[in-house]
Amino acid sequence: SGANGRNTSEDKHGPVKDGASFDNEKTQREQVNENAKHCDAHAQLGEQDQKEWLHNEKLAIESKRKESPFLTRREKFKNEFLRRIVPWEKLRVSWDNFPYYINEHTKNILVECVASHLKHKKCTTSYGARLSSSSGRIMLQSVPGTELYRERTVKALARDLQVPLLVLDSSVLAPYDFGEDESESDDSAGSVEETCSESEVEDDNDAVNEEEWTSSAEAKSDCRDYDAVDLEANAE
Repeated sequence: SGANGRNTSEDKHGPVKDGASFDNEKTQREQVNENAKHCDAHAQLGEQDQKEWLHNEKLAIESKRKESPFLTRREKFKNEFLRRIVPWEKLRVSWDNFPYYINEHTKNILVECVASHLKHKKCTTSYGARLSSSSGRIMLQSVPGTELYRERTVKALARDLQVPLLVLDSSVLAPYDFGEDESESDDSAGSVEETCSESEVEDDNDAVNEEEWTSSAEAKSDCRDYDAVDLEANAE
């Protein structure tokens, strides 16, 4: 205590926080909460993607077990395509819970371009047939490592337009490579054409030989007739 009997702690006053500092703290807390929500959204979508992948793999194994052994490779390929079509109701990603930043103008252009081909195909074909930019094939490009971003963009787009989605990768196409079959079929077709052409040439040669043999036989018979006439004339 001091000489005047007051406690020294009474002279120490803590800094008084004004309204601006409270607002700053509130803003920081909101940003932290927002970042936490984004992290939670990433984690939830990652967990859902993993569960969907495991579920699809189980379905693929079961479908292959139940698949008829008498199906052709093309029929199996078609079944694999149909199995991977996802209805839009089962898509988890939407523009509302999209976990990445996307430019609003870019998103609107993408939605309008895809909607014009899916919802108004006749008008797009009539008025945009000569425009290269009106093609129905839209390629999304980004830096390496952002494949998941592109995939979720397409899923959100499909859910927004309420259309089914087909996702393919090289693992689906690899077991059903038709390149060798087509080359073999082309080789077999070429060999068939060669054999046909050879048989046709042989037939033509046989026909020519028959004609030559017939003409030579007729010529010989004519010569014999002339000889017989000459002998008869000499005898007379």
